[in-house]
Amino acid sequence: MTLTTEEFREAYRAEKLGQLRAERELAELRTAQALREERHFNATDDMVRQHYFIGAVDSAHVSACAQHLAFWDRIDPTCDMNVEIHSGGGSCLAGLNLFDTLTRYSLRGGGKHKLTITVRGLAASMATVLVQAADERVIGPESFFMVHELSGQTAGKIGELEDTMAYYRKMNTRIGEIYVERSNGKCTPEQFTKLWTRQDVWLNAQEAFGFGFVDRIEGA
Repeated sequence: MTLTTEEFREAYRAEKLGQLRAERELAELRTAQALREERHFNATDDMVRQHYFIGAVDSAHVSACAQHLAFWDRIDPTCDMNVEIHSGGGSCLAGLNLFDTLTRYSLRGGGKHKLTITVRGLAASMATVLVQAADERVIGPESFFMVHELSGQTAGKIGELEDTMAYYRKMNTRIGEIYVERSNGKCTPEQFTKLWTRQDVWLNAQEAFGFGFVDRIEGA
């Protein structure tokens, strides 16, 4: 049987679409499995109020963490809360959602819970902003901390591009202010702007402490 050029293209497109669909379904299954394992893991730590935030800053992980915080607040309105984080970052909006939630429960935010967030291995991008919500910010001695400017995508007409860029710049400015405010004077606005403009900044535990992005290095 001989295929015409158009039939061959259609068959090829159908095959590629099938592959992409299968890859997407596999990725969704893996994500669902990871979240099930995380929920099971965290369920064992409800008595000590410990949540393990492992993975991307996305709606699923943010929701899981927020649900734990709400549960602990309901059963023990003045308990200490602990979050251990290992994350390469993710969505700014999902992250700011959780940042506000964490802050609301913390003593510094007017809540009744001492909130400790500990970096394990890596906190990068939006994950480092989450760390700033804590009353006590801790980093493991061999862990890393990475900050950079907001990254995003846009498309559309010139006016739409300008509107989106104005929004991005406003969010970028606010995120920078959060780092500076929590640095306790160790990092001025000018220093921070110079630090993160147009580059990814990788900091070890000692450097993150030196800039005031964490309060202490675990074990030090």
